[in-house]
Amino acid sequence: MIGRKSWVPGGFILLTAVMLLLSWMTPAAATDEASTQVLTVTPGESAQITGGQSLVVTVAALPDLQIVDVSATLETRWQVHALTVSKLSETQYQLTLPRELPVGGYPLLKVAATEAAGSVFQLEVMYRTALVTKSSGAGISVVIGDDPVVGHRRARLVRYTVEVQNSLKSRTQELLSMARSTLGDTDFGWTARGDHRLQRVGSPTTAQIRVVLATASLTNRLCGQVGLRTAGRYSCWNGQFAVLNVRRWRDRAPGFRTVTQHRHYQINHEVGHGLGYQHRWCSHRGARAPVMQQQTISLQGCRANGWPYPS
Repeated sequence: MIGRKSWVPGGFILLTAVMLLLSWMTPAAATDEASTQVLTVTPGESAQITGGQSLVVTVAALPDLQIVDVSATLETRWQVHALTVSKLSETQYQLTLPRELPVGGYPLLKVAATEAAGSVFQLEVMYRTALVTKSSGAGISVVIGDDPVVGHRRARLVRYTVEVQNSLKSRTQELLSMARSTLGDTDFGWTARGDHRLQRVGSPTTAQIRVVLATASLTNRLCGQVGLRTAGRYSCWNGQFAVLNVRRWRDRAPGFRTVTQHRHYQINHEVGHGLGYQHRWCSHRGARAPVMQQQTISLQGCRANGWPYPS
């Protein structure tokens, strides 16, 4: 909640985000260069922030109440990161953001103000990390920064990157979000059975799998390097890149109910090859297709499926 009132003994305190100011680097969908701006977040909005910047929170209270402490954290599904808070005045506090912001499901900036009587009021602002990419060669850019490791701690760790052809940079955020939700799924994804741990990294040199969204022509070229013919329609694993053909990414293959279902399949199938899995076949008509079946070529009577372990 932002700008919400909370009753406490002797009165109430209001912690407001109307004057929540951030210095942040402003990219488009993704950028190699950034400028510094000031953003005002009003109630009900989320903030786009970049690591290493400063943030100023204004705390407003009734005259008879006194704020004695302000604390702040960045919280995600997987971790909690405490922020350093400096008092600028009786109503303003500066927060220092870490260079690498935690990411994950429903990331929140939480600010808690404690008044003299001991009552605490909390402000929550959902934040979005600003994407920054750098060239990884051959007209491709990689999203920098590392994500938390997903999967059982005893499983084999495989690192992957998220990359886009430069002409498709406007799709960087949707690719990153889909890769995180697909490869980070511990219920139905590749980490569900405890065989693998996965981590997105920002350096292609430390990654075993490079997930790249490419045009049909670049897909043909990358896949052709290992003798695979994709005919401008299909995706592939070429031993280094899990190449996702943007034509299928955008339009989905026949038999898939939604674009999202097909994108789960595209990522899981090609990354599955990178994890060492080979093609499989439909077991019988009406069955759920194995994720390693070449479903974009033919469902063979099976039902489309995007997950390694759907049940």
